[in-house]
Amino acid sequence: MRLSRPLKVIVGVATLWPALWLMAEAVCMVTGLSNVHEGGPVEIAVCDAIWTMRWSMILVPLLAIFYLVYLFRMPGTTGAAKGLWAAAILVGCAPLFMPLFFYLHVWRDPGSSGR
Repeated sequence: MRLSRPLKVIVGVATLWPALWLMAEAVCMVTGLSNVHEGGPVEIAVCDAIWTMRWSMILVPLLAIFYLVYLFRMPGTTGAAKGLWAAAILVGCAPLFMPLFFYLHVWRDPGSSGR
């Protein structure tokens, strides 16, 4: 399954989004918790973006479906490796493993890696 470079960029941005969102949420939580002891109101615009959270909740399962289809159409990969990648993508750590899978198997062209 070959993707054009612009489509790879779109998939890459969509793949990085959930991981970046998790980091932004962690920053909001830490910042919010550190401001509570000062007695001041916690006003962080990123934390108020509920629509962004909903977008991420819809995006992760769609990306998982895309990567599973891509994985099982990928030639030259053994069944054990496919099973391991499928388990890694479907487990709750998907935002961590999807960028790795994207870089190793989607972004790099199969012929250019020298394998």
